[in-house]
Amino acid sequence: MRRPFEVAAIFIGLANSAVGAPAVYDCKVNQSQDDRGWIGDQYVFAIDDASGGVVVDDMAIEYFNKGPIAAKVINSDSAKIDFSWGIFAVDGSGARAKISYRATLFFADSTFLVHGKTNPYKVSFEGRGTCNKVN
Repeated sequence: MRRPFEVAAIFIGLANSAVGAPAVYDCKVNQSQDDRGWIGDQYVFAIDDASGGVVVDDMAIEYFNKGPIAAKVINSDSAKIDFSWGIFAVDGSGARAKISYRATLFFADSTFLVHGKTNPYKVSFEGRGTCNKVN
């Protein structure tokens, strides 16, 4: 399994090889309200202004999806971008759940918020931290 920082290196390599390539953010969670482990300690976001797309990676995505996934942009302006994604997960007891995530990246101070919610269990969790733009 690749770690998100390895995926960030892949994104950076792609970004450095192409004009107008996605902006890659390596984000670290430094505050979390999650006792179940669904908020990771690192996220990688690749934001492509040309296409309007966002690709997301973290340890849960790597574990359950085996690689980065596309996110849906909810709102974007010069100050921030909001986007969402989801994964299907199986916990240690074999119970399946869809986990829906939503993140907001604030460009001015490079901070971000990530919120998650399980379905059908209706458990919510969140984290916040800082990002480094790596390209």
